[in-house]
Amino acid sequence: MRVRRELRSLSEEESAHFFASLKVLRRTRDSRGVEVYGERFRSYGYLTIKHALAAFHAECDQGHLERNQIVFHRALMLEFENALLAVVEREFPNSTLKGLPYWDWMRDARVHGTFLESSLWKYWGSPFGDPDDRYCAHDPFFETKVPRLQELDPWLKKVVEERFGAAAAAGFGNGFGFLRSPWSPGDCPGLSRNPGWVLDRPALLSDVFKSQDDCLSNADFATFAACMQGRGYLRTHASFGPHNAPHVFMGTYYDDRYGAPLALSATIFSTVGLSAMACTLALSCLHCVGAESLAQESPRKKRHATRFLILQALVISTCIVAFSVWVGALAGKSGLGAANAFRHSMLSREWLDSAPVDFTGAEWRTGLIDCPAPYSCSNSHECMCTRKSILSLLPTKQLIGRSQFAGSDFWDGAFSINENFFFPMHGVVDLLHLGWAKRLNASASVDFGGVPAERLNGCPGTAIHDVVSEEMCFTRKDLGMKEVSSDSGHIDSEMPRARSPAHAAGEACLSAYEIFAFTMGGQAPYEYDIHAEAYTWQAIEPAKGVAACPPVEQLCSGKMLTSGVKIFGSMACRSSIDRQVVDGSFCEQARPKPPAPFYLCNCTYEMLRKKAGAISNETQSFEMLFRREIASGDFGLRTLWSLSFALLVFAFPFLAMALRIHYSKRGYTPIVQQSSADE
Repeated sequence: MRVRRELRSLSEEESAHFFASLKVLRRTRDSRGVEVYGERFRSYGYLTIKHALAAFHAECDQGHLERNQIVFHRALMLEFENALLAVVEREFPNSTLKGLPYWDWMRDARVHGTFLESSLWKYWGSPFGDPDDRYCAHDPFFETKVPRLQELDPWLKKVVEERFGAAAAAGFGNGFGFLRSPWSPGDCPGLSRNPGWVLDRPALLSDVFKSQDDCLSNADFATFAACMQGRGYLRTHASFGPHNAPHVFMGTYYDDRYGAPLALSATIFSTVGLSAMACTLALSCLHCVGAESLAQESPRKKRHATRFLILQALVISTCIVAFSVWVGALAGKSGLGAANAFRHSMLSREWLDSAPVDFTGAEWRTGLIDCPAPYSCSNSHECMCTRKSILSLLPTKQLIGRSQFAGSDFWDGAFSINENFFFPMHGVVDLLHLGWAKRLNASASVDFGGVPAERLNGCPGTAIHDVVSEEMCFTRKDLGMKEVSSDSGHIDSEMPRARSPAHAAGEACLSAYEIFAFTMGGQAPYEYDIHAEAYTWQAIEPAKGVAACPPVEQLCSGKMLTSGVKIFGSMACRSSIDRQVVDGSFCEQARPKPPAPFYLCNCTYEMLRKKAGAISNETQSFEMLFRREIASGDFGLRTLWSLSFALLVFAFPFLAMALRIHYSKRGYTPIVQQSSADE
């Protein structure tokens, strides 16, 4: 059985073999790879298309919903692991690397409150992209280039055309031609990153991440899986589980136009507050108006009084809502309530269908959004998709339903696989699920902890006996399965057929049940180190990390410019049961002690970190964001909705007061006279 180990617990040779083999997968086409490395080989391009097709299913996402995320990514990781080991065995015949390493980024978060100071960034590249160069990360190790569809094997393009049609396949990618979501205006040819910045606002990892301990206490699969996802409505609050948190935290950019956030919230916050005050004056006269009006004898006057009371009832409702929103914002964590007003404004805009947080593959697939054709964009701020809506017919169509930001490559759900740390980071989610299942004895007899037999909101691919990712599914050959459990409840002839040249003709697609049975039973092809071994080596990251680096000025001069400065941590031997540190001899019985991790203080990395920090500090203040919003060219258009809403709410109670004063002063005389004349 393979053992998957934490990346930093690998030996120096194992680590080198992993990263070298990952490079091969990224740079080799399938046709050449199969010829050299055998039938297990899968190019990174193949895996990228497979990942995207699951996200772009016409009915719903078949790889990233709470019910299917775990099983889909487990199968994808296993297919990737098979390909990786095929390369390792060919290139490094004596290698002791026998499984896909994982990155326990939560361990870094416990030390530094973030995973941006991990020693592994010396491989991944700079955590921060350059805001002066399309947020491109400095990536000297992999020199990653985000692919375009025509750069992949021709048969992969045919697969896309078969699923989407030739016309739609021609638009597969974003407006710059990169394999990113069609609504992403990202224009960096390499990897884009902007961590700690979410939807035009600075964010700490603690702002978006809830502990895995909250998830491990759940007693059934559905709640556990939902907790592991934890996708929040606005992607800006601490409700993201171990899967979504790092995706979100890697950030957004080109989002200075995202919903006129501070201008909008300031308008709503102030006008709703004034309206709430005005309401108290209008409501103070309600009882006297009602008694005075209904006491009149004229039927005509009574009808007018009734209408007026209805108006007053609407005023009451408006006032309650306005006052509640205002007080709720005032009581926000920020003290002044700006944060809560911001979130209220975002919810209002989403309700008005005017600034979706994110589009979905199903919306694009079914034609509900219009996106720029590949290679048609020259300016990212103008390379936005628009949701088709009756509101888009209005003069403010530049606002209505437009994507207003670019997600970093790891944020972009369908193409987050572009990131080199995609598979190691997803490994820790897989580890947590298997650990949860072991504690509950979640075997096939109990449907692996209660995996539901019913689909989630009717979505195919979310029930236990559904095929996992219908349009480019997994087969026995993909996962290295020799046979499938007879308890699956399916006969092969009833299952859909796989439809790509990588699969044998007529080979059946696998269901979630079959994949879980293969990976959670006695025939499981792999296990994680902390489950398989009594004692494991664990890397202890340097306590100070970035804080111990010399100033940027020193790093960027003399010898430090080329060699950098290493800040070393240490290795500890831990018991896999209680995670307590024990004598190193326990671990050495199984494996030699790995080299200690070290953080590499690099001139370019730290310069980009400093630049990102300066931008974050500069824009944290409410006043700075508001001034920047006013300075933007389309400020008037972007606040039209908020001003209209504000004027309506602000004017409503005063209209009621004016009518009250009018009727009171004149004693309804004009109405009585008109009524007498009519009679």
